[in-house]
Amino acid sequence: NAIGAILGDGWYAGYFSYQGKRNLYGVDPSMLVQLEIETSDGKKQTIVSDESWKCAYGPIREADLLMGSAFDARRTIDGWNTIGFDDSKWSPAEIAAAPKALIESYPGDLPRRHEEIRATNLTEPTKGVYVFDLGQNIVGWTKLTVRNSKPGAKITLRHSEMLNPDGTPYTIALRGARAMDTFWPKGEKQETFEPQFTFHGF
Repeated sequence: NAIGAILGDGWYAGYFSYQGKRNLYGVDPSMLVQLEIETSDGKKQTIVSDESWKCAYGPIREADLLMGSAFDARRTIDGWNTIGFDDSKWSPAEIAAAPKALIESYPGDLPRRHEEIRATNLTEPTKGVYVFDLGQNIVGWTKLTVRNSKPGAKITLRHSEMLNPDGTPYTIALRGARAMDTFWPKGEKQETFEPQFTFHGF
């Protein structure tokens, strides 16, 4: 078995609301793991996160709850969460100070995917700018599949609830939130980008 995690800024270290401030609760995203194992013969074992764990940066370059996500597929680390992965170039995890807050399980329902909506219309108001219309207002994120892209070509996804008269996205109402996701593909025949740790109203 293998266990691994990907950390995002979240409310903890990301931008708070639309104030343009970061790190209101902490600076570096951290995690605390306690895995309880009970074997078929009744033996118990506890595995916790400590300095024996290792870490590295991967393809997620930005992961903000409101501002958006940036993903560079060229930095993807294949097999990072599988048995036998060579982590010799990874760094030892650092022990972080506990936050000055009560740590407890989240008491409510966790957010989850419950519906997938396809675009109902596609326009190109200016050359190289494509507008996908979902036909309704939602809160969620975009799943984009690209084919035969140039390696490292920058693809930017903006989100808005309305359009300008010229058909381009109207983003003034977003105030300080960028609501923007960025994707750099590897350049393979087909690649799918679906951001983590973020959501948008659009």
